[in-house]
Amino acid sequence: MVVVEVLGPVQVRRDDGTVVRPPGLQALLLSMLVVDEDQIVTTDRLIDVMWGAAPDDRAAHRRQSHIHRLRRTLDTGATIEAGGGGYRLSLEGEAVDAVRFEKLLAEARRTAEIGDHDQVVTLCRNALSLWRGAPFETIETTRLAGASRRLHDLRSSTRELLLASELARGNHETVAREIEPLVREHPLRERLHELLVTALSLSGQHADALEACERARTWLLDELGVEPGPRLRELHRMVLAEEAILVDPGPSVPKPSRQVPAQLPVCPRVFVGRTDVLRELDEGRSRAVDPVRIFCLTGGAGTGKTALAVSWGHAVTGDFPDGQLYIELRGFGPDEPRDPTEALPGLLTALGVPTAEIPDGEHERSALFRSAMSGRRMLVVLDNAKDADHVRPLLPGTSESVTVVTSRSQLTGLVVQEGAHRLPLGPLSPEETQQLIADLGLPLDDSQADSLAAVCSRLPLALRIAAERMRSGGAQELDALLASPQDVPPDAGARLDVLDVGEDRASVRGVFSWSYRHLDHDSAWIFRCFGISPSAELSLGPLSALAHLDERATRRGVETLRRAHLVEPVSRGRYRLHDLLRVYAIELSENHDPESARQRAFARLCDHYLERAALAMVVRMPHQTDHPSIQDLAGRAKATGADVDVRSAITWLTTERENLVLTSEEAARRGGHTFSTDLSEIIWRDLYHDEAHVLAERLHGAALRSARHVDDASGEGTAHRRLAITAVNRARLDEAQHHAARALELHATADALKEIAADRDTLGALSFYRCRPADAGAHFESSAHAHEELADPRGGCAMANAGLVHQRMGRLDDALFWLGKALDYSRQHHQTSDKCSACASLSLVHGERGELETSLRCAERAIALAQDIAAADLEGFARAEMGKTSWLSGETATGQHLLDQALDVAERLVIEDLASEAQFGLGEIALDRGDIHRAVGLFTAALDVSDQYWYELAQAHRGLARTFDALGSVNEATEAWRRAAEIYTAVDHPDAEALRRRAAGGPAP
Repeated sequence: MVVVEVLGPVQVRRDDGTVVRPPGLQALLLSMLVVDEDQIVTTDRLIDVMWGAAPDDRAAHRRQSHIHRLRRTLDTGATIEAGGGGYRLSLEGEAVDAVRFEKLLAEARRTAEIGDHDQVVTLCRNALSLWRGAPFETIETTRLAGASRRLHDLRSSTRELLLASELARGNHETVAREIEPLVREHPLRERLHELLVTALSLSGQHADALEACERARTWLLDELGVEPGPRLRELHRMVLAEEAILVDPGPSVPKPSRQVPAQLPVCPRVFVGRTDVLRELDEGRSRAVDPVRIFCLTGGAGTGKTALAVSWGHAVTGDFPDGQLYIELRGFGPDEPRDPTEALPGLLTALGVPTAEIPDGEHERSALFRSAMSGRRMLVVLDNAKDADHVRPLLPGTSESVTVVTSRSQLTGLVVQEGAHRLPLGPLSPEETQQLIADLGLPLDDSQADSLAAVCSRLPLALRIAAERMRSGGAQELDALLASPQDVPPDAGARLDVLDVGEDRASVRGVFSWSYRHLDHDSAWIFRCFGISPSAELSLGPLSALAHLDERATRRGVETLRRAHLVEPVSRGRYRLHDLLRVYAIELSENHDPESARQRAFARLCDHYLERAALAMVVRMPHQTDHPSIQDLAGRAKATGADVDVRSAITWLTTERENLVLTSEEAARRGGHTFSTDLSEIIWRDLYHDEAHVLAERLHGAALRSARHVDDASGEGTAHRRLAITAVNRARLDEAQHHAARALELHATADALKEIAADRDTLGALSFYRCRPADAGAHFESSAHAHEELADPRGGCAMANAGLVHQRMGRLDDALFWLGKALDYSRQHHQTSDKCSACASLSLVHGERGELETSLRCAERAIALAQDIAAADLEGFARAEMGKTSWLSGETATGQHLLDQALDVAERLVIEDLASEAQFGLGEIALDRGDIHRAVGLFTAALDVSDQYWYELAQAHRGLARTFDALGSVNEATEAWRRAAEIYTAVDHPDAEALRRRAAGGPAP
């Protein structure tokens, strides 16, 4: 039986004791399946979590590839079943360490109730021994935050139960020593303070016990603004009075009577649409194993969040036999938000807790609420929450109940920390809008209904208000509504106008103004700067540039906005506005700030992004960003005090990519800006991977529009070339051909010789992908000659590509000529990455010629060069070549190790051709050793990732054919030979005839 271990770095422990740690995306995939064990995880959800972008044409293929590799990792001890639109993981018994941990904790709690403290200690220590670090360590995704937080809380509870039992056994001094570091690590867990004070007092350390009481009170007041709870206050009194303290096995909980509250408001008379959200709620309701069942209905004013929550609640009352709780929190409105401390007594009373037993403090009331909810199956609706902190004291502590929170805030904190499921609501769809208009009984024809939908921006509240106005005002009111302006840009406050009915209490604009009017000058300006930015989410640096304030002043202003609930923090130093607040900020800026001031602010933002992007790219890829203009921009960023290392450069680029592209699109829309073309030149290599292809397409599209606007034919051609490269990476070859041909045409018109040579490179790569190696070679050689005539440093890359085409076609002498030329040229022009590529390819060619020592020397040189410039991808290819040559030289173990390293790089960086090459090499070793079944698996895996690469695909088929020959599987071998022959025939490869003869039953080539 395999065991999946998630209480630390994710790993798989097999029957034979070996431990396998799946690489990045496989570990994330396994974790997602473990959290929803025996439940279907949809393919859409997996793709969203694993890649976080709109799926391209190869997303499904990459997902299947990772599933295949994960099945191989799990071996026979678990099954991953496909079906129902997703995948389900099934494991045997307690095959997840987290499940084993929870069962041990549950047994320890039952044992504690009968007073067997020796056994409790044993069970708790066994449970804690399963932990190796933080849950799902090294995996970064908010989708696992809820499960991780829950496991952390259970670990803390286990420690507290262990220490209480050790105290009951009389080990007072041992507990005092063990608990001190835990108190420092978790200073807000009152139970730890109680146990520490008890241990110190019972071991005779009364002065230390008093100090521990005071320290606990200080922490709780400073961090939570609350006094210690009743038990800690009682311990303080007893220590002062030197009274005997008895060990408290755990906090007492009043036993409430089992009332069945039914607090939902009246169900709306008319409710339509929201089918997808209702389905999500229904699935969450039935998913009892989900560690967190909190659903956040978020959206702007008037989107129908409360109506949806109440309608759904009434529809599913039968699924909650212990009743429904409802509370209006007044998070947004003319009145002060409802304090959770004041709200909790009503909830507790509804649960049957006597008023006299309700404690005073919020912390204690919240703990009592969670205890009273334990074991109940209820629906809790927390309506109109201000933010995440507003609802946290009101959340049940177990997953038996379902909580629905509605808010105009994004409630990012609940999603990130509690693992809540955010279900955003926007305007109704056109079909839903028509249905609501009909159900409201409005006698409108289709044209009038369409006009009303546009006036109301398809917002349910606005449509209901319009219906009431028509019923009371008749035809005159209808004419007035339908005469309202409809074609209003989405950033000009049209939605706010729809929701303004002349009363502040019913006006979104009025609600926002209550917070805005109390801001100081700088904070108000910073808020309006959010309306100038094309992005709703900004870090302090870009926001400082917009506002023309230093970062310290900007931070003070943003903190003021945060306290006024006009922005919400996303992460450290990064903030966002939800949609309606952003519309309000745009409207304020347009009405308050001169257009010249808005233009200057946007120009400052563009300058900031260019300088920081240049610095990040120079640090990350110094060998590919040596252009003087990029170096100059990076120098300006350094002059302002910016200083980054490789890790922080990657983090900055990852965080800001979306904003960079949004800003480039806005600059293109404004016209007259070179920002889009400049940014495309700086960061295009950073977008050269699967997860960023959509962003690359948007960025280069913006650059294309900008170049057209200023009649820059060369810039337009460069944008087309980068769009061609992006299309190739997305397997859209016809689209790539169009862009590449257009690039060449435009650069020829502009007589841009260097760019023409670069276009030939792109056409060469495209021809190779399209199984036209002859055309590819011609393009690469033409490009190489042009680069050489221009003394362009980029020539070495074209020469290496020409050599690689010759190698793929079996012309090894020609390959050596071009690769040697590439190496010499790259040395002459100090292009380390091109030298590395040439050396790796030379290793491949010398290996195929049987010149193994020379091959090894070339591979070693390629690895050293790749390490010099921190090019992990190039190092992976070099290790693959060195691995194959080592095996051919008789060093099988070394060869396998190097190929395994190459495969790790390929899977971490999602380099499919490298993955295929490494798996093919490992398959060759397995076949040579007689491990036939492993060879089949490896060659099949190589096939799975090779569908875009004809050479690798043919190679994998040949490997399978030879393996099936060894197995005596004639039909399978013939089919594999036939497929390889088809590919070689299509590209007119010299070996095609030999493969065709073998497929027809002839001798193996």
